[in-house]
Amino acid sequence: MSPLQRAAMSSMGPPKIAAAANFYLNQQQQLQQLQQMPQQQLLPQQQQQQQQQQMLPQQQQQQLQHQLLAQQQQQQQQQQQQHQQQQMQQQQQQHQQHQQQQQQQQQQQQQQQQMQQQQQQQNRFPSAATAGGLANGRWVSLHHDDAADQPAANGPADSDEPAAAERRGSAADQQRGQRRTPPASPN
Repeated sequence: MSPLQRAAMSSMGPPKIAAAANFYLNQQQQLQQLQQMPQQQLLPQQQQQQQQQQMLPQQQQQQLQHQLLAQQQQQQQQQQQQHQQQQMQQQQQQHQQHQQQQQQQQQQQQQQQQMQQQQQQQNRFPSAATAGGLANGRWVSLHHDDAADQPAANGPADSDEPAAAERRGSAADQQRGQRRTPPASPN
């Protein structure tokens, strides 16, 4: 009890003190009873409010679960997209490697063809250190015979050579014809 209550009680007589103490005790008992009242005696509105307050954490948990699920789905989609992008990049790299290999093969084939062409040209046209060489696209002999351009000492000139050859051929044909004909009979 507070000092004021003690002073008030001391100024009262014994009957008044007993009445005041009883009143004080009754008030405390009523307060305890009100605090210990079961929830069933509460008003329906209060019950609904309490139920709603109890439901709020569940709803919040469900919302959080939905949010977590949505985040997981987004992460899975992002991972799938990244995986697809990686596959595309790998395919592009493989395609580029294949193209590079083809280009290398083509270059090797071109080099082989060039080597073959050079060998063929060397085989067709030997160098000047051999029997002859090329001059302006014509074969030129290193050992040029000047006597071939001059007329023979005991024969016709080059201009008469075809006619002499024809004469020799006709004489030979006549001799053959005479040999083939049978000898004439004595009669």
